Amino acid sequence: MSKMVREVNWAGPCIDRGTLTKETEKFYVYRSRGGRMFRISKRKVHLEPCQRCMDHPETYYPRGYEG
Repeated sequence: MSKMVREVNWAGPCIDRGTLTKETEKFYVYRSRGGRMFRISKRKVHLEPCQRCMDHPETYYPRGYEG
């Protein structure tokens, strides 16, 4: 299974940016759902689900995310 690049969203759950395709020393390169390639600083995103992610195994959003 490919890894997802996720950006922290302080107003709600993390945003899935796309599928990781390449990793450099300072950047992740990912492919968006539209098929375009982007790079983003490693400091702004994460790969593993955190507690703010919708698919975090210990977090459950029964009606979506409601603050």
